[in-house]
Amino acid sequence: CFGNNGSQNDALIYKVYLAKGTYKVKAIGKTSNSSGIVTLSLDGGTTPLTTIDMYSNPDVNNAIVNGAASFTISSSGIVDLTTIIKAKHASSSGYYQRIGAYILYRTA
Repeated sequence: CFGNNGSQNDALIYKVYLAKGTYKVKAIGKTSNSSGIVTLSLDGGTTPLTTIDMYSNPDVNNAIVNGAASFTISSSGIVDLTTIIKAKHASSSGYYQRIGAYILYRTA
């Protein structure tokens, strides 16, 4: 579960095993008019894998939100999946995140 205090650049790192392949990601959590955009990256990298915009008006509990892009893992292994709130929707009043789960699934 990822809940933050609403500060820009709040981050959380997960250790996950990913097999070689192409992936998409979904987030399950609360979308709101005070939520930010989560950027996902691997192993401390600065190149984003994808982003997930958790903004909505009105609020929605247990929303399933798709990542903006797919990404490719070149070799299987345990990686650090970093989630950071770098930005927010133009209509959002904050950088809050209330995410209960990330789902990473292979598409190829």
